[in-house]
Amino acid sequence: MIKWDDDLQHNSKNSMETLVRMGEHIGQRTSQEER
Repeated sequence: MIKWDDDLQHNSKNSMETLVRMGEHIGQRTSQEER
């Protein structure tokens, strides 16, 4: 499971593109217990 960064979630909800560069943090893997 992935917890996406807040800025990506906000932009997606507002139909906006987000520039992501190589090596940039965009989310974090969560464990099964955090579902």
